[in-house]
Amino acid sequence: MSDNVNTVIGLVKSVTPKSLVVAVVNKKKNMLGKYVTTTTKIHVHDEDCVAVVGDEVEVVSSRPISKQKCWMLHRVIKKQTTSGKE
Repeated sequence: MSDNVNTVIGLVKSVTPKSLVVAVVNKKKNMLGKYVTTTTKIHVHDEDCVAVVGDEVEVVSSRPISKQKCWMLHRVIKKQTTSGKE
């Protein structure tokens, strides 16, 4: 990877074959001194379909893969734990 590759960490919200929707949360201070939270949805390419809904993932920017996808899955940081329902 080159030095000027952007990486972000987000939470997987939706999974389809070979792509994900990841929500990235940013917090910044406004002019009144209060923190404002903004959420950005990005479309991510996941070739091996390793991530599931609820995973925390790290994604890197890449060349445009489709109309909306210009990010690729780098790694899964934290896997979704299974709930008690079975």
